[in-house]
Amino acid sequence: MLQLPGGQLLLGLAGVALLAVAAHQLYNAYEARFMKRMALTDVGAQYKGTLKRIGQLGIAARGLLLGLVGVFLLVAAWRSQASVVIGTAEALAWLREQPAGQFLLGAVALGTLCYGVWCLTQALYRRIKVAD
Repeated sequence: MLQLPGGQLLLGLAGVALLAVAAHQLYNAYEARFMKRMALTDVGAQYKGTLKRIGQLGIAARGLLLGLVGVFLLVAAWRSQASVVIGTAEALAWLREQPAGQFLLGAVALGTLCYGVWCLTQALYRRIKVAD
């Protein structure tokens, strides 16, 4: 991509876009706006607070991981080095290599697990509006 005309700019824009998506995910996690689309009934209604926290943790973990990949894209664009570009697997490996790497990796794993539980919760309880 860096060999294309304006490739460095395109890579930088991709990094900024990923950071914007990550920021939006973190904002949604903080505000818990995703709960507006849920129709929690029976058992789900009993655990509304717990399900909200699980959704917040899961969405925040996804946002942090996207943000990390976005930062690496920006660094690659700034240095004009395609070798700096990483994906999710490399981001997780990079986290593991940090001083508190095992803890960070465990936190991301827990967040990813929470995101999976949240996706299952959405499959069960999300309100979907159907136009007539």
